[in-house]
Amino acid sequence: MTVGFLLFVLIVGLISGYWVEQHWVNKETIRDNGKVHYVADAKDPDSVIEGNDRDTGILPLEDWEDQVIISDSDHSLTVTNQSAAGQQGTAMETVGHNLARGTYTVTISYQASEDGNEAVVYLPQEMDTDAEAGESGAVVARIALPAGQETARATFSLRSAQQGVKIQVRYQAGDLTINEITTQDTGFHTDQLWNLMLLLIFLAILIYLLGFRYAGEEHLESKAVVFLLMIAMLYSCLPLMNDFLFDGHDIEFHLGRLDGIAQAMENGQFPMYLNMAQHNGYGEATPVMYPQVFLVLPAFLMCAGMSLMNAYKLMLASISVMGLLIAYFSFEGVFRSRGTAVTAALAYHLCIYRLADIYTREALGEALAMCFLPLVFFGFYEIYVGEKNRWSYLALGLTGVISSHVLTTVMVGFLAGIFFILLLPYLWKNHRLRRIVSLIKAGILTLVLNLYLLIPLADYYLHENFNLLKDQDEGLVVNATGAYISQIFGIFYSGNSKAYSKAYGQTSGEMVLSIGLLLVATLFAFLWIRCAYRTKPEQKKLLNLGNVAMTGALLSIFLSLWIAPWQGIAQIPILNKLKSVQMIWRFLTLATMFCSVVLGCVLLFLADRKPKWKKAIYGITICAAFACSFYYMDSLSENISYYDRTLVNECGDDKLYLRMKADYGMEEARTVRSSVEGTMISGYQRNETAVSFSYSLPEGTDEAVLSAPLYYFTGYTATLDGAPIQVMESDHGLASVTVTKSTGTISFVFTPKRSWIVAGWLSLAAWILCAGYVARIGIQRRRKNGIAA
Repeated sequence: MTVGFLLFVLIVGLISGYWVEQHWVNKETIRDNGKVHYVADAKDPDSVIEGNDRDTGILPLEDWEDQVIISDSDHSLTVTNQSAAGQQGTAMETVGHNLARGTYTVTISYQASEDGNEAVVYLPQEMDTDAEAGESGAVVARIALPAGQETARATFSLRSAQQGVKIQVRYQAGDLTINEITTQDTGFHTDQLWNLMLLLIFLAILIYLLGFRYAGEEHLESKAVVFLLMIAMLYSCLPLMNDFLFDGHDIEFHLGRLDGIAQAMENGQFPMYLNMAQHNGYGEATPVMYPQVFLVLPAFLMCAGMSLMNAYKLMLASISVMGLLIAYFSFEGVFRSRGTAVTAALAYHLCIYRLADIYTREALGEALAMCFLPLVFFGFYEIYVGEKNRWSYLALGLTGVISSHVLTTVMVGFLAGIFFILLLPYLWKNHRLRRIVSLIKAGILTLVLNLYLLIPLADYYLHENFNLLKDQDEGLVVNATGAYISQIFGIFYSGNSKAYSKAYGQTSGEMVLSIGLLLVATLFAFLWIRCAYRTKPEQKKLLNLGNVAMTGALLSIFLSLWIAPWQGIAQIPILNKLKSVQMIWRFLTLATMFCSVVLGCVLLFLADRKPKWKKAIYGITICAAFACSFYYMDSLSENISYYDRTLVNECGDDKLYLRMKADYGMEEARTVRSSVEGTMISGYQRNETAVSFSYSLPEGTDEAVLSAPLYYFTGYTATLDGAPIQVMESDHGLASVTVTKSTGTISFVFTPKRSWIVAGWLSLAAWILCAGYVARIGIQRRRKNGIAA
């Protein structure tokens, strides 16, 4: 019955979504109505906004300014045979326009008295198939404008996002009048379909859980848990329920990551090791240095027609849903109480620091890692005091953190090491050293599952000369990024406070650096309980858990403060690697998780001491969890939001994962460069990291350095007429070769190291074995339950 119900919802969603996609015209963005009009109104050039997605202008070129006549009646642009006086060439062009990958149709409304005129779609940043080295400008579509017609059109495709795309009108003869040019996105888009599908699936799950799975009054507690979780999911996703994106600290970087994965998949290059959507196609080592496994699904949906904006929104919504469910599961495993688990999960999920991670900082990696921190705690809890054979939870949680954010992994490893040292006497005293074996098993499994990430990362970290490592070597003043105690205890933080950590002595406009009133009050409540009440024997384990969580919370908060001794830590071998966390307020991620565990301990203690007040205590705490974020969530409505579905494709770059030689000034045009002037390039082709071309040096020259429009990274190889040739890094940081022949054909391609490939296969094998083991356990349990029934 359940499968049939979900299939019915799926079919209804597909049919309804397809209808909506075909008939719903929403606002004036290129993804919604599919059109950009270039209106010929050269009378008012100042009204034209570069890159605007609505009406943009067609303007005469400077050389043709006196010959192009503007009609007073319809504002069309006209070139007459008499005014041209025999002059031919490009007479007018549209302003530059930014277009995403996809398929487009250009329609031109015109009148022409003679044949021979044409319009072309011109990419000023790309290199033509045949051009002199260093010259940019490629024609991707030609539109003939014959006499006797009123409209002409052509369709073209872009394999990567392009900036400044222009449509040029090239005059040859006769009288030519251009009335209007329309660029229409004619690609396959499924935004509305996916939006409706996801809404229906959410409603179907809600109806199933409340109406079928937990039917009857005996399941009221389960219904309440489901209802609270669903409400919290919707509430935390409210800022996404619109047709734009809020501006955030790192949003352009993460949009670039997602766009690069989708671009690589569409161009047949997966797995990817360099993101070629960043730095105007010159590439960045982001995929190696920054985990991206969780971005594959939204990237796949982009390949299926979803826009970059909505794919990114889906990623943020998935973080809220996945994070809340994992938190509830983990806390339920620790506390063995649904009420306590859902309350602690809500407090963690609605903490304003976590919400700010998503909507103010747009720190996608850190927000993803926060989803798995409760599972990591649950895994350690099981090994130390629970079922030591359930060490797989720790491996799964650590894998989630590693696959999300490297810096959070560093912080987790640091605190895990501290607690291992602190708790080692406890294990020794209670003859529980066998549990260390479980820790070792979890560590080995985590390592094998993540070899495909760790081996390339370690390789580049140790051997590449990145800007990121330069910042660390110069000694980032991490204390300057510390929070004040007054900020940690802050209550009303605005979502409009967007500045990073400011210099000492000011906090106005600084981003959210508070774990919220509820979690701060929890710490004082636990201290009061420890001082005011005697511990019952049956509560000893609970209070020990609270002690550990309290220690972790206070330590994490201390490490995030401006008074933490980071200058001293930076001088200690091994520990000095903690400088890589860049901003020490990142430790608030761990403080939030530890405080949520302390909250669970306080709730269980009070429920045991005051059973008559149990429902009131839980109810007040849940209300407080929501209330602490009200001001922040409401203030988001005043945030900067200029990312509609077209502008969202103007992705930025981080530059931390480029080599120090990289010259950002080379990014303006994607062209082959030569050390010898006059070098001719022919047959130029590029697809992601693969670039090939033929060259011809000027007569009398038989040696030159040729540089491809690719930033150099270890792994690039090249061939000259099919024979291997050494790739070097140019003075500008480009992948280059030295040729000693006057003519030839060169091909560049990125080839991962053999160790990377082996690590990938080992991880894949480990994942397959783990999936098979889980499936086997599930089958055995079903058979056992069937026999028992």
